[in-house]
Amino acid sequence: DVGDKIKIHKIVFILLEDTLRAMRLFVPLLLLVLFYSNCLAEEDQAQCYPAQETPSPITHYYAEDGLEVSQVSFSSCYLPEDMNGYEGYEDMNGSSFWSDVRLRGTDLWLWLGDNMYMDGTDMNAKRVKYNEARDEESYVEHGPVKEGSKIPVMATWDDHDCCADNRGNDFPCLPESQQEFVKHFNIPVSDPIHQDSPDHQQGVYNSRMFLKPGTSENGIHTIMLDARSGRDPTYNYHGACRGAETKMLSEQQWTWLEEELRIESEIKIIASGIQVLPPTDQTKERSEFCADDSHSGGSTTSFADSIAQVGEDSEWYGTGYETWAEIPQERRKLLGLAQKSINEGKTKVVIFVSGDQHWAELMAKKMPESETFGPSQTLYEVTASGVPRLFNYDIVNSNRLRDRSCNAEGSGPYNNACVFPFRYNGNTYYNCTTANSNVEWCSTKTDSTNSHMEGYWGNCDSMQNELAQKTFSDSTKTCTLSKYHICYAFGNYGFIEADFEMKQVKMGIRTPVEDEHMAHQISYQ
Repeated sequence: DVGDKIKIHKIVFILLEDTLRAMRLFVPLLLLVLFYSNCLAEEDQAQCYPAQETPSPITHYYAEDGLEVSQVSFSSCYLPEDMNGYEGYEDMNGSSFWSDVRLRGTDLWLWLGDNMYMDGTDMNAKRVKYNEARDEESYVEHGPVKEGSKIPVMATWDDHDCCADNRGNDFPCLPESQQEFVKHFNIPVSDPIHQDSPDHQQGVYNSRMFLKPGTSENGIHTIMLDARSGRDPTYNYHGACRGAETKMLSEQQWTWLEEELRIESEIKIIASGIQVLPPTDQTKERSEFCADDSHSGGSTTSFADSIAQVGEDSEWYGTGYETWAEIPQERRKLLGLAQKSINEGKTKVVIFVSGDQHWAELMAKKMPESETFGPSQTLYEVTASGVPRLFNYDIVNSNRLRDRSCNAEGSGPYNNACVFPFRYNGNTYYNCTTANSNVEWCSTKTDSTNSHMEGYWGNCDSMQNELAQKTFSDSTKTCTLSKYHICYAFGNYGFIEADFEMKQVKMGIRTPVEDEHMAHQISYQ
């Protein structure tokens, strides 16, 4: 009846009132607990926990100046626990990776970062992972640490072995992490990377000069950059933005690099943990980038100017993942200094090698003439990642190597790749054609039967403008309709082979499990 309903309502009201009263006490207490927990977490992150694990007795031989080198191999993103298969690839045999490196032959191995995976400030956890990397069975049996037959190594780091995901100079344990890097690669005390060196530096950047075999002449100059220890935040969720003042390298490393690039050698290999040549991803709002001038008052236009000064604009496309192009000002400087080194006669060829992405690709970029850096020059890059890793997705990159270049539907820059073969009106084309056109054109997208897809085409550029010289690819594990983007092979490593007598250098990628490779051979004067 009505009286019972009123009693029930009163009871419900009392219960709600008691609940609310309890919540008034509980919510502040909960907030206090959360605040205290957050403070502890921040304090915990700032604490660098020392390594106590005994280092593995397995050791690397870190390369010395003066070695005779004509063959260099490299890769990155090393997960030793996956060398004998992982989800979807359980039947793979990782020992074929390092035995392939041995069979092919190399004078030098470069580790390009993420040389093991252990984010955070616990140095003991990092040491454990470094030990596991050296102790992996196939690495010991065939890899660079093989007793009695060590392959000289050089190395840099990236976020997951240096610091934490996408971190840079704000990582609180850089010196301690550098010490673990030194132990892992057995770097001698004479090297400034070593904490006991009288010339100790913060950062793992280093270089070695190697000789042409059988001579005392400088051949391959290998320069390992450190794109972590001096790096400012690239997005505001990484830290406070610095706008036009955003740095990839510390001022000390820039000074060192400029000195290195003034040393004469026939070939310069410049290693970076992240990619160098892919353009800035301009599908993002410019203000998303910490390097945009809007974060330093907005009175300058260095972000856009730096993109233009390397010959690119909004019609040049790059990956949304980490690259030098997130800081266009620093990328312009790096590419310009490489261009200047060639123009001043300090080297014949500059090849960047990079890791990080879990795929492999070949690139080439023609730098425009510059008052600062001199006449136009072509720069090259090989990305090799990883051991073993894959990333089975299409990735745009307007500086990826192309056999033939075209524009987009008859306009814009010639930075699109022709896709061959393509079928059109019952015919199959292996090169540009004038079919139903007054100018040569090609398809830029085909279906599973190689048939041209309507709307995806471009007018072909002149052959004299093409950057590809002598190329080869038999890889079946490619993406983005490109022979030069390997994305789902079990693992990959890069190689550079110099023929100093013929003045030729070949750069490429091997995928050992599939027994396939791609390569680009260039001639120089």
